[in-house]
Amino acid sequence: MSINTAWAQGLQLQHRIEGAFASMTTDNLGQVYVTQGAELFLYKRSGELSYRYSDLSYGRIGSVDTRNPMKVQVFYPDFSRIVFLDNTMSKNREQSLRLDQLQLSLVHLVCTSFDNGIWVYDPVNFRLLRFDQHMNVTNSIENVNQLVGASLDPTIMVEEDVLLGGEESGGIAVKGHIPERDGIWMGLIIWEFMAKSGKTLDELIAEVYEIVGEFKFERSDLHITEELKQR
Repeated sequence: MSINTAWAQGLQLQHRIEGAFASMTTDNLGQVYVTQGAELFLYKRSGELSYRYSDLSYGRIGSVDTRNPMKVQVFYPDFSRIVFLDNTMSKNREQSLRLDQLQLSLVHLVCTSFDNGIWVYDPVNFRLLRFDQHMNVTNSIENVNQLVGASLDPTIMVEEDVLLGGEESGGIAVKGHIPERDGIWMGLIIWEFMAKSGKTLDELIAEVYEIVGEFKFERSDLHITEELKQR
């Protein structure tokens, strides 16, 4: 795994982190977080290993949310457990949530929200739930599968051999990383490919168009009342 830095003259490899990692993400401080089974490693932007966290009692790490580097969210899907770590990868007993105690035992996706809240996707009832810091439900979006017009399977990128996934607004997820959109990671992949191929971004896009044709779409929005939605 390599971390590249872009300069005005081009791309230059600054640091390299070696290892067979399951996922990788970054925070707004430029630090790098990688997972390996039940272990989480934090690297400084210089490439130096800073901290390591591990708790074998909860099984493998499913995802890591680093939007707040002072309160990193670590999710263990096998035990429906969320652990919060500080910037030194330390936790205390109060910084742990058991989703099964909220009748949410089959959760596979969670993420942070504003004001120390969290979002949870309930695949049994097709619901998106937002909890505040006191674990009170503040928002509930019911029948998500009907709203999007498709059956949702948020774990398909983990359970099956899926190379790439995308959505309408341009978010992309790739195999070997966390199963969600990560703009920084995608930017690193593109920069690395530009450096290896020696081609500009326009040249790479033109190459793709030669293979699959130009990308075009048409969209029609239908605005209806809440009363019609409930019928």
